[in-house]
Amino acid sequence: MKLDGNSNLGRYEWGAATLKELLPLAPSNLVLDIGAGEGKMKNMLHDCGARSVAFDLHPKLAEIMKWDLDDPPPNEWEKGGVALLLDVIEHCNNPGLALRHVSQILLPGAFLILTTPNPLWSRSRFEALAKGLPTCFKQSDLDLNHHVFTPWPHILQRLLSDSGFAIRHYFTLDGKTNWPRPRAQLKYPARLLFAMLNKLVESRDPSACGMSYGILAVQPR
Repeated sequence: MKLDGNSNLGRYEWGAATLKELLPLAPSNLVLDIGAGEGKMKNMLHDCGARSVAFDLHPKLAEIMKWDLDDPPPNEWEKGGVALLLDVIEHCNNPGLALRHVSQILLPGAFLILTTPNPLWSRSRFEALAKGLPTCFKQSDLDLNHHVFTPWPHILQRLLSDSGFAIRHYFTLDGKTNWPRPRAQLKYPARLLFAMLNKLVESRDPSACGMSYGILAVQPR
């Protein structure tokens, strides 16, 4: 999967910007916000003129519908022109099955906007080197956040392809490593050295830039 660039936007900002650009091209203005959480995207969806339906495994608001992605969508649900899957796939017990079920509730030519933590992130690589596991996928992340799937980009590419999606774009998110602010602390030289090492990794491999990454995929017509 070819990396198209490094974005400084966070996952929700990138998802919103991508949606605004694509909505006029989608086969329907119905946006499916899957894994909606507390409805962070609701106002943005309204502002850009989209109709929307929100889903979550554990709905926190009355207007959010319950949907376990291990289960197929009911036939009576209206199919959408865009699906948002923002930091959801890493929580799925069976991500391949989840993506197939998402594809079943999308129209031909619909878009999928997906974000997930980046295990190739420079800091994650050093975390794996030091502790054996990448950032966001340690035991505590499993216990507290149900991060059961480590979304290596090449594996997610295969799962999307097997589910019928064609990948249009792949970006890293959250920006490159910044230099630490100078402070009168004994740890500052170590922090400065660590940032230098992160920047070196990122200069050699752009996929290491950013804590998250985003994929824009399309359902073939």
